[in-house]
Amino acid sequence: MDRQTFVEVKKIKGYVGAESYTDENDRHVTIAYFLTEKAILDWRSNPLHMKAQQLGKEKWYSYYNVKVCKVEREYEFSK
Repeated sequence: MDRQTFVEVKKIKGYVGAESYTDENDRHVTIAYFLTEKAILDWRSNPLHMKAQQLGKEKWYSYYNVKVCKVEREYEFSK
C-alpha cells in the first residue's frame, strides 16, 4: 500500500515531495509536502488514501498521529 499511495500522491496538483523515516524501534514517519491547503484537502479525500487510512485503523496500527503544519522557512548547512 505504501508504494501505491506514493504513486497516487504524485498525481495531486500541488504535491511537492515526501520523506519517510523508520527509527530503531520500527516507528515510521512520513512527511508529505504540498504547496496549498487545497492540495492537502485533495489528498485527504483521495479514494486510495482513504482506503489506506481505513486499512491502517483495521489492520496495521494501534496508534497514529497526524500533524498538518505550515512551513514558513527552511534552511540547512552541511560541511
